[in-house]
Amino acid sequence: RKNSNGSDNNSKLDELVVEKIAREGEGKVLNIRKESVLIKGETKYRVIEINFEIGYLSPIIRQLVHLRELKISNFNFEHKDKLESLPAEIGLLPHLTKLIISDCQGLKSIPTAIGQLSELNEFVITRT
Repeated sequence: RKNSNGSDNNSKLDELVVEKIAREGEGKVLNIRKESVLIKGETKYRVIEINFEIGYLSPIIRQLVHLRELKISNFNFEHKDKLESLPAEIGLLPHLTKLIISDCQGLKSIPTAIGQLSELNEFVITRT
């Protein structure tokens, strides 16, 4: 369903989730990519790739069910050591194919839930 400004509600909901993740993580979104799909004659937009510079990844990431690529890169982030772990909810992203984490010196653990990501074919951790 389209809202009053012409964009679809699913896309707006995804964008609000992304904004909330960035805000809660005291960081920012470096890049976001959407895909358009035609469903019952209506164009819908889904967030499929996000590149964050962030100090905390909120469990609400699970709401981005169409997400395919997640990049957390804190190269220029002043709090590189702040991100200590990823939420277990990351294992609830059924379409995630790529997870890249770089320059997160504080990262101490990776949830075992990542093992539930049957589509994951690229998992890279660098400079952490």
